[in-house]
Amino acid sequence: MNKGWQIALVSWMGWTCAASESSGPESPTSNDETSNLGRRAKPLSEAVKASAPEACRDYLNDSESFAYCMMEQVVFFTSLEDAASHCELAGEGASQCRHRWVSVQRANPDGYSREELMAFCGDNADCAFELLEFRPHENMEEQIQLCQAHTAEHVENCVGHAIQAWWLAGVSEESFRSTAEMASPYPEKMGYFLAASVVCSDPPVGDCQWAHPSVIAHCERHEDAMTRKPETCPSSVKNPMHGENPENFTDRGTPLAVEQGPTDETRVNGGEPDAIPPPEPRPLDPGPQSGPYDEASGSPTPQGVPQAPPPQPDPNSVDIGGGIPLPDPRMHGHVPDGTPGGGANPPPPNIE
Repeated sequence: MNKGWQIALVSWMGWTCAASESSGPESPTSNDETSNLGRRAKPLSEAVKASAPEACRDYLNDSESFAYCMMEQVVFFTSLEDAASHCELAGEGASQCRHRWVSVQRANPDGYSREELMAFCGDNADCAFELLEFRPHENMEEQIQLCQAHTAEHVENCVGHAIQAWWLAGVSEESFRSTAEMASPYPEKMGYFLAASVVCSDPPVGDCQWAHPSVIAHCERHEDAMTRKPETCPSSVKNPMHGENPENFTDRGTPLAVEQGPTDETRVNGGEPDAIPPPEPRPLDPGPQSGPYDEASGSPTPQGVPQAPPPQPDPNSVDIGGGIPLPDPRMHGHVPDGTPGGGANPPPPNIE
């Protein structure tokens, strides 16, 4: 066999092997890994398929739909251990599954403690933030520390809610002093609610000078603003947070006036808006008092008054067309005296 045929044979064998490998079970185009929705679905392990609950067995070929089903089914478990075993089957959806279970259990004051539920949340910052919102620590300083330890990207809002809850609960002078001396991780928020206590509480409590050095300037700035504009005081009613808290699904009736906010100036102080006066009646337009205009005189023609007949043409004049009379030959085309422009241009001398 010559050299050229050897090269061709080796090339053909290499192409055959490559084609065989690309069509194997690990090929990215394998139909077993594509869901009926056209998305890339990761296959579930045989152990998961064998342990899947009956309610989710219709989704064994779609890992995303299966995880969602498991998240919805976990609410029927009351045991922490059973819920944990159930969520482990959800694969990448295990964290959302745990979050879902905690969102139901946190509303039960006789159930698991805040510490047990926080441990069940794991690294899920959303789960921890909502738990601390519905199950806050009684001590604000402890609550802030929990926010810093568990809520990750939600830490600023979590700390702000903790300070707000302290103010809404009612502030005594002793409570104000102990809170004001704290070195808050967010002095702007601390200064805002300290100023609210100084200006907006009834009766006012505290003094910005009692605050931590990092907070004094913020407190004084907000104190000045709230003194000049009382409508900038924070609401004394906290808006409910979303979630499965049963109180969020009760009818509270008409919102309080303070929840309207300062956008409507008539409601800044919680009062009723001024009544809009009825429009004043206007007389009807009587319409035109005269008839059509007389085109010749340019003035309205009185109705019901006899009018003079229109002027008749001069029988001695000759119409040269278009209503224009023939000029008098004696005037040589000039305008006669007694008419507008007459006499200004007399005929030339010696011309009859």
